[in-house]
Amino acid sequence: MQNPVDKKPADNRNLMIALLLSALVLVGYDYLRLRFSPPAEQTQETVQQAPAAAAPGAPTLNGDLSAVSSLSATPAGDVPHIGIKSSTFEGTLSLKGGRIDSLKLPDYKVSLKDQTPVTMFTTTGERVEFFEAGWLSDVTAAPNSDTVWSAGESDVLNSLTPDTPVTLTWDNGKGQVFQRSYILDAGSHTIRIIDGVTNQAEHPVRLAHYAQLHRAGYNKRESTFYNFNGLQAFFDSKHLTHSYEDIAKKGPFRESGRQGWVGVSDPYFLSALLPDQTNTQTAVFRNTKTAGADFYTLDLQGPAVVVEPGQYVENAYRLYVGPKKFSFLSAEKVGLDQVIDYGWYHIIAKMFFDALKGLHSVVGNWGVSIIIMTFILKLVMFPLATKSYRSMSEMKKLQPKMEQLRERYGEDREKLAQEMMALYRHHRINPMSGCWPMLIQIPIFFAFYKVILISFEFRQAPFVGWIHDLSVSDPYFVLPILMGLTMIVQQRLNPPAADPVQQKVLQFMPVMFTFMFLWFPAGLVLYWTTNSILSVSQQWWIMRRMGVK
Repeated sequence: MQNPVDKKPADNRNLMIALLLSALVLVGYDYLRLRFSPPAEQTQETVQQAPAAAAPGAPTLNGDLSAVSSLSATPAGDVPHIGIKSSTFEGTLSLKGGRIDSLKLPDYKVSLKDQTPVTMFTTTGERVEFFEAGWLSDVTAAPNSDTVWSAGESDVLNSLTPDTPVTLTWDNGKGQVFQRSYILDAGSHTIRIIDGVTNQAEHPVRLAHYAQLHRAGYNKRESTFYNFNGLQAFFDSKHLTHSYEDIAKKGPFRESGRQGWVGVSDPYFLSALLPDQTNTQTAVFRNTKTAGADFYTLDLQGPAVVVEPGQYVENAYRLYVGPKKFSFLSAEKVGLDQVIDYGWYHIIAKMFFDALKGLHSVVGNWGVSIIIMTFILKLVMFPLATKSYRSMSEMKKLQPKMEQLRERYGEDREKLAQEMMALYRHHRINPMSGCWPMLIQIPIFFAFYKVILISFEFRQAPFVGWIHDLSVSDPYFVLPILMGLTMIVQQRLNPPAADPVQQKVLQFMPVMFTFMFLWFPAGLVLYWTTNSILSVSQQWWIMRRMGVK
């Protein structure tokens, strides 16, 4: 029977191993579920044949915004379109509803194999998303999703470009003339939009502006505990998130605030509305079912205003459509970078990202940056790790004496415990000291995991040779296997566990870790493998200096 004291050194060490293993199992389960779970049950036919119902009459200021949001059944070919063309955008602007119904990002490709541009807005296919806006009024006709706007002949013949903004107009025949201007800035992922109205009537009118992002068809695999994707809002320094499932089951949700943004987030890309930062805005997250399809809508409604006779009122806002790249998001200066959510480890993860970004600016390779960063972290923890490895080496040197104590006091547990503790005290060994480096690695591991998993910079970032994308798994499993081999070597350097069962569990761990890491992002496995190699090297060097074999 295993004596309690026999377990103390091994238990202390194995406690830390168990904590780390549990953390990895938690991460690994979610990542494997993300990789191998079936795709969302949304077919192309379902979306294409699922037009929303026509708006049931003019909505009121206090009415349901769902009345003004619809994916029109009118074929796209029957509606005039204006092209959108810049270095960052390719798409079309429909005169029906004045919506942006097609938008691609030519600088970013779907994958390394599929070199077609990433599609952000489209009204056909498995994933529908588009932008539209309008006005609400309880006293006059206001533009909505069915409104057919007018454009100048030159606007229709040309395209919306950084050099040629586009202005649409609509006269409601009741004395109000509405205008919408789209403005592109060269090299920017932001579209500036100005919605205005001139009241030519002899009486005042009350209006409220709204803007909407619509989404139908999403991949359930993309949203995980570690990487939220869905509808979000950031108002007055408060980040609010609503998953598609929650909106469908518990929605609609309503949020209000003055400064911030609302948006629809995917793993690496974002569509967001950046309203005027001086007035209180109300965001509504809701779900509607049309012909069997789920439509998710993010409504952003501004405060009601009274437009006096002869007065012109406008609402200026921005639409960001692009990658979740920190430099792009932070440049908007409305907290848009908060969409990059590193979770509980935000502070340390942000430090790692900034450090990796600085290294990348020097070496030009994200994989090399990870290796250098890992080396720097090992240098920082070198004193603590050295103390730990010295303690473990001393324990390994004591193995013959510990075996003698077991043979002498094997049946007397209390006496054996006393003698072993006396042996540790005599040689000034703290069995727990070998656990601290592993304990410290837990937050470091999670921080690296978050940085590599959700940071846009690692998407399709090559390393060397066969690794062309650090955000996906190693295609030939070279790094995970190398990591498993280093774990085996490190186990042989450590003092063996006294309990045979514990020995078998520890011997199985490299196999288990290797299997889990097969599907982890190559960037994360590169960090862990590099860390393991450096740890083995440091431990071997210390043991050699201490004369331990």
